[in-house]
Amino acid sequence: MVTYQATTEHYDASDGVSLNVGELKIRNALIVSDDGVDGNLVMSVVNTGEDDATLGVQSSDGEVAEIEVEAGQTVSLGGDEEPVLLEGLDAEVGGLVALYFQYGDVEGAEQRVPVLDSRLPEYADLAPSRGSGNSSESDADTEAPATEAPATEAPATPEATPAH
Repeated sequence: MVTYQATTEHYDASDGVSLNVGELKIRNALIVSDDGVDGNLVMSVVNTGEDDATLGVQSSDGEVAEIEVEAGQTVSLGGDEEPVLLEGLDAEVGGLVALYFQYGDVEGAEQRVPVLDSRLPEYADLAPSRGSGNSSESDADTEAPATEAPATEAPATPEATPAH
């Protein structure tokens, strides 16, 4: 009559990791980086407390990102609305980076967070090198005349097809 219920156990159902720091619940934390140097921290933070909190996230280089989370609210980070750039990570894509999470006088916690690149479609727009106004966008602007080249190559393709 008493059977273990696996559905009552918390687990990370996605690529990221989770942890609790006091009344803040960090969910699905991961870093998206194509070069292992600069990364976009992607995660959700749930404040289950009655007071607003400022979550500090510290990487190994000592840089601290601060995230404001109002009482009873959830903040999703890493997308267009709330990008959190971690610079100078010195991480291996596919590896783990230790981050330290802490707020107020609550005891903090260290968590090893996975570093993923933008090859998966769900992370394609999340790497710092994409869509952030750097050389990849300027290359797209300079490629506008190059669209003429595929147009001239298109007729060559049908000619090659009958030869097969």
